Amino acid sequence: MIEAKIIEREVFIQNKDEGSRFYNNGYGIWCEQGLKLSLIEALYLVEKGEIVIKDENDKTLTLKDIVNLFSKMDKKFWLRYSIYNDLKKRGFNVKPGFSEEEIEFLMGEGGKKFSFNYIVIGLEEGVKLDFNSLTQMVDEALRSQKELILAIIDKEGNISYYTVTKLIR
Repeated sequence: MIEAKIIEREVFIQNKDEGSRFYNNGYGIWCEQGLKLSLIEALYLVEKGEIVIKDENDKTLTLKDIVNLFSKMDKKFWLRYSIYNDLKKRGFNVKPGFSEEEIEFLMGEGGKKFSFNYIVIGLEEGVKLDFNSLTQMVDEALRSQKELILAIIDKEGNISYYTVTKLIR
């Protein structure tokens, strides 16, 4: 089992050879400490039985420990993870986005590891989204030459996906 370590609220695979295998499959980014996995990627790989996560005291964390810890680090962690996991199960290549404010992902068709043609924005059902915010999301996707997909997650955890191509004002 490959070991990942939590260092200052981030998850790393420090062994370069083991990290390379995951990186070549579209996970993480390289940095000084090794392959840095997003919290979402780390939990996904734990659930798949690919890695174990150890804390700074070298204690192996249980799945429950990981979910509790990551949820404290990111108040939207479970929503992010639910969407990420659903997209992976559907066979898409998914990369967590870089915004802490929005739930966002880059997504590509299965089989094309590093080709991301979509921006996926996750929203909770019932949370209001004003027209200006939606316009900004569409404009950002169009500037990036990507399609915008809104992932709406309801209170039961069901996710519906909507493609937004352009808005007429």
